[in-house]
Amino acid sequence: FDKVMVRQAVAYAIPYDKIMDVATYGRGIKLYGAPSAAPATAAWPQPFPYRTDLAKAKALLAEAGVPNGFETTLSFDQGFATVNEPAAILIQESLQSIGIKTTINKVPGANWRGALLKKDMPLILNTFGGWLNYPEYFFFWCYHGQNAVFNTMSYQSAEMDKLIDAARFESDPAKYQTLVKGFVKIAVTDVPRVPLFQPYLDVAMQKG
Repeated sequence: FDKVMVRQAVAYAIPYDKIMDVATYGRGIKLYGAPSAAPATAAWPQPFPYRTDLAKAKALLAEAGVPNGFETTLSFDQGFATVNEPAAILIQESLQSIGIKTTINKVPGANWRGALLKKDMPLILNTFGGWLNYPEYFFFWCYHGQNAVFNTMSYQSAEMDKLIDAARFESDPAKYQTLVKGFVKIAVTDVPRVPLFQPYLDVAMQKG
């Protein structure tokens, strides 16, 4: 996964619509299938341009020098098993079709944070919710080279860091939007993580 074309291949191999239909029952906002690789806005989250295209995924693997695929582990937090387990099975089946054989690793919810801290799981399903609804806040914790626990892939990009750091303190709205679009574009191209969906937050109440 240190090869960008392998990561892009995985992004094209994920069965997005099946995950939305089977794992989430449509209870989320799609974060895939954008018409362009260029960020549409400075908002986050926003859809990435990837969609299920197994032929393109296979071609990218071949170009990356692994035409026959490889074996890896797909881990998920059992605390979110109602969504994660069916999603993991669907991803496992789809990756198998391009030659990537995965063993599913179910991590108990109580151990998940500790497992993330080790930074040794090659492929995971994870959920992150930011306290603040700002793009640079999410990216500072999940993509920045400070390598926080939420940068689950230990992604490093000096260019990305520079844009994030500048956006955190930029007061000019136009310059801010340019910076945000800049680091989102890098995330789209380098694809160290593949956005699937933003879950709905449902609240049920009763009278009284």
